[in-house]
Parts: sequence; structure tokens; C-alpha cells
Amino acid sequence: MPCTYYTPGEEAAMANAENRKLAEQVNQLTRLLCLASAVVVEQKKLKVPQYNELVDWWEAHKKHDIERIKKEALAKLTAEERKALGL
Repeated sequence: MPCTYYTPGEEAAMANAENRKLAEQVNQLTRLLCLASAVVVEQKKLKVPQYNELVDWWEAHKKHDIERIKKEALAKLTAEERKALGL
């Protein structure tokens, strides 16, 4: 699952090219930070003052990622499927 901050739909809806470029950069940095955090936080070996800040970001990012995945999955449902699920 590629980590992003913006969903493809949100990125495409950006009002202008400059905003889309910034969204692409944010997504790229998010992917890199996500990868680094997965390694560093899960191994619990980093001894720097910012470690707790990284752990906090990692936990918030994982929650954001779950919400993004849910949002993308719900967007794929038909009206009939949503009704059957009570949504």
C-alpha cells in the first residue's frame, strides 16, 4: 500500500498546477517518512531527542492511512452496496 497524504482524487481536484505540485511533493515526503518510521519506530533503537515526536507522527500517520483506505474503499461501492451495508 503506497503511503500518501492526499488521495488521488484530492490531488486531482487541486485548483491549480502549483497546488498539485505541492501535493505531489507532500505525498513523496510522506512515503519516505513512512518507510523510515516503520523501520526506526518498530525497532525502538533510535536514541535522539526527536524520537517521541517521530513515534507520535507514526501513530497519527497509521490512523490517517487507515481512514484514507476506508475512504477509498467506500468510494468504490455502488449505491446499492452502500444501502446493503447500511451506509
